[in-house]
Amino acid sequence: MILQYRFKYHSVGEMYTKVITVLITLVFFTLYIMLYQYAEKELIINYQTFKYNLSFAGLILGIFIMISWYQVTGKIFSLYTIFILFLFLFNYGHGLLWALGIHSKVEIGQTPLFTLGLTSQIGIIKTQLIILISILAFHCGAILYVKPRKKHLMNNSTVNVLQDDKSLNSIYDVSFVLSLMVVPITFYNSIYNLKLASSYGYSSLYYGEHANSGISIFILISMMFFPCLVGLLIGSGYRKNVKIAVYIIFSIYVLLGVMTGDRGEWLYKLLILFWMSHTFNQKFKLRSIIKYVLLGIGFLYLVSSIVSMRNTGITLDGLKESLSSDNNVIVSSIFEMGQSMRPTIVLIEKGWDIFPYGNSYIFAVLGIVSERFISILNIPYITLSSWFSQDYLGISYGAGFSVITEALLNFGPYGAPLFLCILGYITTSVIHIDTSNYKSKPLRVFFAVTTTSAFIAVVRNTMQTTLKSWFYTTLIMYIVILIYRSLKYANKK
Repeated sequence: MILQYRFKYHSVGEMYTKVITVLITLVFFTLYIMLYQYAEKELIINYQTFKYNLSFAGLILGIFIMISWYQVTGKIFSLYTIFILFLFLFNYGHGLLWALGIHSKVEIGQTPLFTLGLTSQIGIIKTQLIILISILAFHCGAILYVKPRKKHLMNNSTVNVLQDDKSLNSIYDVSFVLSLMVVPITFYNSIYNLKLASSYGYSSLYYGEHANSGISIFILISMMFFPCLVGLLIGSGYRKNVKIAVYIIFSIYVLLGVMTGDRGEWLYKLLILFWMSHTFNQKFKLRSIIKYVLLGIGFLYLVSSIVSMRNTGITLDGLKESLSSDNNVIVSSIFEMGQSMRPTIVLIEKGWDIFPYGNSYIFAVLGIVSERFISILNIPYITLSSWFSQDYLGISYGAGFSVITEALLNFGPYGAPLFLCILGYITTSVIHIDTSNYKSKPLRVFFAVTTTSAFIAVVRNTMQTTLKSWFYTTLIMYIVILIYRSLKYANKK
């Protein structure tokens, strides 16, 4: 009777949260349309006050997302909340800091918008509006996907005594064999990039005569680096010797990246590994979390110092000078991540329907394996990131795109939030998993974790780049594991 009451309580509470989330999304979408049209008429008198109110609304939205997610899943720390965290930081980082009264000389509105001069206050406000409603719509789609916890509770009695040993062994075997090739190649690429960055600056890795000068096949192979580490941990059941080896390998990888001047793509993976350990191995106590946070802040100071020298070359004297800076590393990091808001402002101010080759999502699907397939179809096309940076803006570096900017490009200011709602549903259907016992469905866990590590890049990149990365990191390895399992256990019951 008590168990049945708990099921009923959870189901009613979750349904109530879903209904509230949908209603809030509909109300604010209507309000968004009205405010956006109002802003276009440039009738707002106090721009600073309105901008601050929207910034503060970002904090409220973040709190609402966490509370509603907890209500329907019972979890605060999950793959979804990791994804939504970086979606916020890269697309609304400046707004979150403005809400706290924190500003910077390099913030949006104080520095030129690429080659287009300073942005207007009305442009910032309209961009804030579309980002906020898009994130809310994405979350609404995510909430709608989540299944009632009743099913998970009912299955716990059997899940805890069953585990898929065939899949666990297959994941480990494939990951181990691949890692013998993938890990050395990844370290070779990292050392090669470190030498280039040390001599010519970090930007030389992506622009100029040394850009993309590495071995192409090695670059593709190294994409499976993180999935191999995830597979070793899951497949071994977090066996102690495997866990130590994986953490050492990953630490070396991070160190090489930091020395090169990596902006911090490794941070996504580190947070995912932290979540995996907390969820599948041993829950961290509050004292341990505080210790790791303090160590992380110290490490961020070192990273920030190295990143600040990445375009001029890394030297010991430069490192000492950078470490002596009075800048707050957390604030400066968020301001840097928040620069991904700029492409959205460009589309808001200069026109969103500017991509001359059609819908970029179609090309993302067609070019998931290689852009050569698009060429075979004889379709005129340039990758969105290259076109926007080199052709449209006329700059030599990557301007960066984001999932919100690309949705705006394809569907406009009113259609973009609707697409984000659909994308939120699809994304959550892939990365949201039952964590009661990962050994019962290890392949599902492997797929969700590696997909998250690949797809999280979409918060600051194009869909084509993200899907291609997902294909070469998650999908190929997943298929190989399935084939290996079917062959290994073909004659075994």
